[in-house]
Amino acid sequence: MFDMTPHVLLVRATACEFLIRKIKPLVLIFALIAVAILGLVLWLTTMNAWWWVLAVPFVGIVVVGVFIILALRFVFGKINPQLTKEQKNGVSGFVDKMERVTGTVQTPVFIIAFNLIRDIIRPRKKTYLQELTEDSTTLTRDFIELQAMFKN
Repeated sequence: MFDMTPHVLLVRATACEFLIRKIKPLVLIFALIAVAILGLVLWLTTMNAWWWVLAVPFVGIVVVGVFIILALRFVFGKINPQLTKEQKNGVSGFVDKMERVTGTVQTPVFIIAFNLIRDIIRPRKKTYLQELTEDSTTLTRDFIELQAMFKN
């Protein structure tokens, strides 16, 4: 289904790790707001049956949100390659540094996410990760070490 060269596996693993880190807080916020709103709406339905008219759209929105979360989880499960413990630690450390570098240069998260997703969908010879690492000497060394892990 997907290209399995070490370079592509590295890009997919790094992109998935980065995107999962960015989506987790959004999922938590959605869950907390959904529970609060559903609790309030369900409480209101005990007051008067007409509140069910308000409850139906909110329940629908929550159901759609849950389906979106499950779809994202499925997609990340399919895209994210199986990694050894050493590779997981390497990718995690690399993404930590990448987040610090991108935070330093103030690149918006949605631009980084767009570029990473574009590299997964349409692999190029020089990916966004390579361009990013060329801007930082410490990331360049880490990226080369991480590539060596994926070649083994």
